[in-house]
Amino acid sequence: MNHSQETGIEGYATYPLDTGPIKDVGFHQKINAHECAVELLDHLLEPVVLYLPVWSEVQEPHTIIDFEVGYVNKEAADTFNIRKEQLLSQQIFNNVYKDSTLKASWFNLLAQVYETGGKAEKRYYDPSTEHHYNLLCTRVGKGILTMARDITREVQSKKEKEQQAGFIASMLNATINGLFALEAVRDEEGEIIDFRFLKLNETFARIIGKKEEDVIGKSYSAMLPLAKANGLFELKCQVIETGETIIKEAFYEGDDINKWYLIAITKLGENGIVEMVTDITEMKRAKEEVERLAKRFEAVISTSHSGIQTFKPVYDEQGEIVDFRMCIVNQTIGTYIGQAAESLSGQLASTYFPAYKTNGLFEIYKDCYENGTCSQFDFHYEDGYDVYFNLQVAKIDDEILVSLTDHTALQHAQRELEASIADLKRSNASLEQFAHAASHDLQEPLRKIMLYAEKFEERYGDTLNDEAFGFIERIKTSGKRMRRLIQDLLIFAEVGGANRDAFEEVDLNQLIGEVLNDLEVAISERDAVIWLEGLGKIKGDSLHLQQLFQNLLSNSLKYSRPDVRPHITIVSKAVVGKDTGFVLAPQESEKPFWLIELKDNGQGFTQEQATQIFKIFQRLPQHRTEYAGTGIGLAIVQRVVENHCGYIRAEGIPDEGATFKILLPVRTA
Repeated sequence: MNHSQETGIEGYATYPLDTGPIKDVGFHQKINAHECAVELLDHLLEPVVLYLPVWSEVQEPHTIIDFEVGYVNKEAADTFNIRKEQLLSQQIFNNVYKDSTLKASWFNLLAQVYETGGKAEKRYYDPSTEHHYNLLCTRVGKGILTMARDITREVQSKKEKEQQAGFIASMLNATINGLFALEAVRDEEGEIIDFRFLKLNETFARIIGKKEEDVIGKSYSAMLPLAKANGLFELKCQVIETGETIIKEAFYEGDDINKWYLIAITKLGENGIVEMVTDITEMKRAKEEVERLAKRFEAVISTSHSGIQTFKPVYDEQGEIVDFRMCIVNQTIGTYIGQAAESLSGQLASTYFPAYKTNGLFEIYKDCYENGTCSQFDFHYEDGYDVYFNLQVAKIDDEILVSLTDHTALQHAQRELEASIADLKRSNASLEQFAHAASHDLQEPLRKIMLYAEKFEERYGDTLNDEAFGFIERIKTSGKRMRRLIQDLLIFAEVGGANRDAFEEVDLNQLIGEVLNDLEVAISERDAVIWLEGLGKIKGDSLHLQQLFQNLLSNSLKYSRPDVRPHITIVSKAVVGKDTGFVLAPQESEKPFWLIELKDNGQGFTQEQATQIFKIFQRLPQHRTEYAGTGIGLAIVQRVVENHCGYIRAEGIPDEGATFKILLPVRTA
């Protein structure tokens, strides 16, 4: 007969036992073995639980609806934080686990193991304890014995390693340097014949234009076929053989790369290398450009006619600047001193220019260095040299730059020019005095000649024949011409001494109007048409400008063509130097001018004669006998223009007319 009896194991549930006649004499031995097993499980450091199925009492066939705890060791009870006695007979779905998802997972696992009679292993996380476990389930008789191993530290360690690996990978991929690891591939004799990619970052993948997954495990020579020709393959072999790190610049040509790299190769383990590559192409180009500019700068300095040198200050014990030391010195400076330029670097300025400490230059240099004061000035250096310089002083970083231009020859030329100008002024003054004296001294005898000729004609006219009358007319004509010549010479002398400080604003419309009034008779006789347009106001000498236009208009009227009505046009417009058509100095290209053109339809002249007509006493051959004149009029015109800092040019076409272009500055210097 079967009765429920205590198992004899204190603190555990009762199970049905057969109390009939004991036929097995080893029963007590089995009980002792059972007790030993239980004691062994109690002392295990891993949680151990025996689960027994709970069967449905209403469903047919009977099915497992839950599992209850049949045994639990101390470690398991501590894990659940419940006393062993409280855990016994507890069911999974009712009390053992709080998390519903975990309950279902446990039930399914235990049911599977119970039904199959096999074993199962599973990892799970218990949110109530925040621990990770590795669970081993085994069916034992009518129950399932579970043993859990706490793998929390392993999981955390793995997670930390994965995080660290991810962090390192992120760092490697974030760097601008290309990184990769290679493993040497050897032949049967142990010689390195190739390398195999173990790892590379995204930067290096971009450099070679491939994806990381397409490179890992592949041959180095297959990915970069020209590496052996570039010498990079041998460098890697050298690092593996010697173990010494190599750092150098290398140019990779080919494989669509063609760039400069700074490479660092380090041995990895016994058979590998790690290489870092940094793209230095732009830096290399910049360096080459700097070197090119430095050479160019050096060439400019060394060939410059200006003296160029830099100085660094020399301090005394109190920190005061007491001298300057030469750093960069070009050969122009060396030539002054009589030394090779390279030998002067590092020398004290006071050694070769002792007077600079007392003539004011030292204070200028010191002020420039301490306060950054830049300056440019002319300087006469007399201590054994007697030279005139234009100096420029500026601070550059921790040095001062001094450049000097030798103006000695220019200074001497300036002195000579000033002396010549003084002589010229004296000469002009003498000429003007002579002109006035000549005007008086010559005109008085001329006046008497003319007077006596007229009286001779009046007194003896009745007795003179035609030949005598002819002689008298010639005397009178020559006298008149002589008077005009003396008057023109006087005017020519006067216009040579214009005082520009006394220039005033002159209205050209009004001035030319007065000239036309003076020439009214000549204009009327020839029925001339005069057209004025766009005439403005300029700074000048009104009397001299009146003489200028009177001479030009007189010439146009005088040399008009017979039977052709004279048409004379005077127009002007404001222009800048570069648009005038005249050849001017560069500094006058943007200077404002008045361009005045006087154009007629008279006899004209050849272009070869255009420059001759401005010479004093110069008359064109075709006009010498046919027209009266002194040959001074256009010379006066040219002198007036020049005195107003202007320019004049003549253009002519025979039997068509002439054009005089006059360029006068709006503001006369």
